[in-house]
Amino acid sequence: MFCEIAGRWGGGGIRAGFYHRTGVDIISAMLQAQLGEPMPVPSREGDDLTGYTLIYASGERMRRDFHLNEPWVIQCNLRVRAGDVPKVPTAWDRSIAAITVRGETEDQVAERLAACEEAFQSCFR
Repeated sequence: MFCEIAGRWGGGGIRAGFYHRTGVDIISAMLQAQLGEPMPVPSREGDDLTGYTLIYASGERMRRDFHLNEPWVIQCNLRVRAGDVPKVPTAWDRSIAAITVRGETEDQVAERLAACEEAFQSCFR
């Protein structure tokens, strides 16, 4: 559960989603396991679901800063600001934003992710 490809924790919004659901930092847990230390015990079991999106863009100037103050946004990591022109992504980890959300159903999570993507893309218009 803690390891993905080549024995690493998941990227994107996996860390934030895992922490939201369990109260355990997946990176610390993986390191503790490799050091032979006791594994952390989850401090909570979230009822809701989580999901994340990675946003890519290139060649167009970002016209305004992105702000999303919704209570269902768990994490929003941005790599661009107003005035930046994102470069062409050459790998999956070259996203310009990673946004993790929570919701009560799969449909709600998908709708919230779509809303985040639309709000972010509007910064380029």
